[in-house]
Amino acid sequence: MNVHITQPRQLSLGWGWLAFLLAAAALSGGGIGAVVDRGIGYAASGAPAVRETASTKFVMPDRVYLPGVAAQDYNQALDSMGLSPPERRQMRSDIEARKVRPLWLTLWDWDTQTESGDTILIIAGDYQRLFTLSSHRTRIAIPEPRSGTIELRGERSEDGIIAISFLTGSRPVAVPYMRPGDTAKLEIDTQ
Repeated sequence: MNVHITQPRQLSLGWGWLAFLLAAAALSGGGIGAVVDRGIGYAASGAPAVRETASTKFVMPDRVYLPGVAAQDYNQALDSMGLSPPERRQMRSDIEARKVRPLWLTLWDWDTQTESGDTILIIAGDYQRLFTLSSHRTRIAIPEPRSGTIELRGERSEDGIIAISFLTGSRPVAVPYMRPGDTAKLEIDTQ
């Protein structure tokens, strides 16, 4: 009679398991560096949003390099900022008095098949602007925020998915898919 006595197998999670968990987190959009902040979503009017009851805040893991606007490009920069005439005069005055430094920000909608894409809210300190992304790279100016961060909040999308890309220096970066109400926070570097 052949009787085999078997030892119970020990479960070893090891490095393979850790690699699997990290890969699963990255593929699900919750990669390293993404911080989740749940809260009540609000529409642009300030009223609670009907569709969204929670929002997510992504903190991009790397600093974003935004070049400064050269003095000879101030008019082009001011044209790109979406300011009213009084706001434009005030911004020009602040730039000339060196109270504000304009930076170039290049954005586009990386998953749109049409010319016009998702609408986002750009927040850089006191400056806020609704901006409709396009299928091609669009360079706009923003004032350098004292906080060193800018936020890109999804506002409207035809398919319910906000897809933002931006340049850091000359390198394109895609933000993980977002929903209307979600925010991507970017720490900026101007050196």
